[in-house]
Amino acid sequence: MPRRLAALLLPLLALTVGTAAASEPDWITEDPAGITGPGVVPVGEAAATFGFGYERARSGRARGTSTGAVEVEAGIAPGLDLRFAQSLGYGRAGARLDEAEAPAWGGVSQFGLRVELAEQQGWLPAFGLLTLARTEYGSFRPMQEVEGVALFAAALQDGPNPLTAHLNLAYATRLDPEPSERPGRYGVRAALSQAVTPATLVGFTWLNEQGERGEHDANLLLASARHRLADNLILGAEIGTGVGPEGPAFVAGLSLKWILGGR
Repeated sequence: MPRRLAALLLPLLALTVGTAAASEPDWITEDPAGITGPGVVPVGEAAATFGFGYERARSGRARGTSTGAVEVEAGIAPGLDLRFAQSLGYGRAGARLDEAEAPAWGGVSQFGLRVELAEQQGWLPAFGLLTLARTEYGSFRPMQEVEGVALFAAALQDGPNPLTAHLNLAYATRLDPEPSERPGRYGVRAALSQAVTPATLVGFTWLNEQGERGEHDANLLLASARHRLADNLILGAEIGTGVGPEGPAFVAGLSLKWILGGR
């Protein structure tokens, strides 16, 4: 993930919350910030999530980046859903500029399909696959890439306050890369989440993205919460920081998920 675009993608990561049951809380289908779970949106249901994010860089003239994003998920077949996400940001994430230059606008559009392949069976985790086509644009040559993500989730503790482990293993292939850019990059995202009340879920996430040639990998730690305001409304919040000198000093985001349809 390009360093100057990391902040623009963070709200998209924060928006990847799974589908929720419209009648009773089922927190194993809700994901902490930065994680996509294997559970798909049921046929006949959809969800729209609206998010706002802010990142503060450790140095540079353009240190702050503000971002707005929206994501729509819809079940289209048993075990299969689609998603579309769009973000728009202003700051150092808007373009590949030297730190001394002024901030700029930028955006990310992505379309994806997720398939749920297996539910949890004993010690075997639930498993799914996500494919994404993504375009980044701003004050630079537009960049397109395709990403595949293996999705894992396992309940470590059942009952009214379930404890769930999450793992995403990603690999992105960049189309028409420049000589300084890697044609392929990996990403690892791991998290633990637990329902602390019937209406509130908390989670802790570690995200690692391989850097460009000559750069260190990007590492980010996030703490997040999901609170069910109503059967069809979930409020999300996250706060975090980068690990290492190249990471952001501060990251924060808010999201509101609206679930349409229901069983």
